[in-house]
Amino acid sequence: MIISAVDACEDDMRLLDDALKAPRDHRLNETIRRQLLESVTRDIQDLLPHLETRAREYEEDARAALGKRADAEAKAMREILDLQQTHLLATMSAHDKSLQLLLDFNEDERRQKEHDRRYWETRLGEVRRERESEPERIRALYDVKARRVEPIGLVYLWPVTN
Repeated sequence: MIISAVDACEDDMRLLDDALKAPRDHRLNETIRRQLLESVTRDIQDLLPHLETRAREYEEDARAALGKRADAEAKAMREILDLQQTHLLATMSAHDKSLQLLLDFNEDERRQKEHDRRYWETRLGEVRRERESEPERIRALYDVKARRVEPIGLVYLWPVTN
C-alpha cells in the first residue's frame, strides 16, 4: 500500500488533535524548553522543502478546482447571455410584427415604443460583445496571481515520560 503525503499529513494531524484533546499538566524542564526554542529557526528551515512539496501538491489540486469552477461559471454566463439574446430577438420580432398597432397609441406611447426599440438594439449589441468578453473575464478572475508558503506555527510533540 502506498501512502501519499496528503494521507500522511492527515494521519499526523489526527494524532496531534488526539494529543491536544486530553491535555496533561506535564511541563518540560527549562533546559529542554530553551533548547527547543533555540532550534525553531533551524527546524523551520529544515521543514521548508517538505512544506514546498506539499504546497505544490495542494496547489495542483487547487488550480484544477479553480479551473473547473471558472469553466462552469463562464459557461453559465454564456448561457445567460444567450438567453438574453434570444429574449431580445423575440421581443424585437414581436414588436416589429405589431408596428401597425402603433397607430392606436398616442404620441407619448409611440415615443416610448420607439425608445424601447432603440434600447433593445443597443442592448443586443452589448449582449453580443459580452458573449465574447464575459466568459474570459470570469476565467481571468480564477487565475492564481500569487503563491506563497509561509509557516504559521511549529509544534513539538514531547513524550510525557521524558
